[in-house]
Amino acid sequence: MEKHQISTRQMLVLLFAGMLSPTIRALPRRSMWYGGTGGWLSALLAMVPVLLVTGAILACLRRMPKGSGLGELLELSFGQVGGRVLAGCYAAWTMLATAVFLRVYSERFLSTTYANSSIYLFLTAMLLMTLWTSRGSLGAFARMGEIFFLILIATLFLVIGMTVGQVKLEHVFPLWLEDVPDILYSTLPAMSVLSYGVLIFFLGGQTKDLPEHRGMVLRWTMGFGLLLTVMQFVTVGLFGAPMVARMQVPFFMLTKEIDVFGATERLESIIIALWVITDVILVGLMVRTACTALQSAFRLASGQKVAAPLVIAMLPASILISSSQFTLERFCVTVLAWGNMILCYLLPLLACALAKIRKRL
Repeated sequence: MEKHQISTRQMLVLLFAGMLSPTIRALPRRSMWYGGTGGWLSALLAMVPVLLVTGAILACLRRMPKGSGLGELLELSFGQVGGRVLAGCYAAWTMLATAVFLRVYSERFLSTTYANSSIYLFLTAMLLMTLWTSRGSLGAFARMGEIFFLILIATLFLVIGMTVGQVKLEHVFPLWLEDVPDILYSTLPAMSVLSYGVLIFFLGGQTKDLPEHRGMVLRWTMGFGLLLTVMQFVTVGLFGAPMVARMQVPFFMLTKEIDVFGATERLESIIIALWVITDVILVGLMVRTACTALQSAFRLASGQKVAAPLVIAMLPASILISSSQFTLERFCVTVLAWGNMILCYLLPLLACALAKIRKRL
């Protein structure tokens, strides 16, 4: 555990800012793959399992000693050996997901901004920023997140506010009973991408009085889900489900519909640059989560000591993980998605149930 903890609000700000990156990249498009016109409801429906697992973990941590996190909950439920093995699995899975993020972000930046540049350049730049954010104090990282959080939220509301008037209701309504199965199916990609927030409970020991602020955590989680729902509603309402399903990053296409004194292209470049910051925040959080999981697994004095080797190892991992953008996409919607369902929903809920059944809480 770090000597200086951050507040629950600071952790929520970091998580909110970081989670904007994968959700905006994946949700509108993948939701349309599965849910069609009603896919814009996916984030709202996914809040049910997300709130369930979040509330269950917080309820368990509240009955555990102060400074406990998901690593300690796993040991309490599965025993010392089983808990440490699972913590190691979580660390490996977190680093795998982070390597995928780095590759996806680099591919996205090349396709939207610098089409003729080398991917190695952007991977190296991202890794250097990740090394910087993961080796410093968590407090400094949180203060940086607070500053950029305000800018990111203001930008998001600006984009939504200036495009909501162009929404065509026939693109999002009507919805019929026969649409319900597809809409429910569309929650799968939403659940997968939102599951990364569950991993942050490994940092529970570095967050001051996290279990005592259960209401705040659940409110922020629900607010994030509502914001994503509005964003998807506007995106689908503007372009229509078939077109959104074919777009690489639908949210960025919204910026092309904004004309502020003829500065559309300049505004688009600013928004893309800002979203690189969300990438850095999320990757920094994921590295810290993996370090804390390794600390639990191997009883390390400080997990941050392994941050540099982990970040360096991600460079070859992010390159070798896929030979093309197509196979990378398939890996995300199959292996990564179902792994998230098991590690971020089923196992935490099982851990909470076992701790209760064995009367260890």
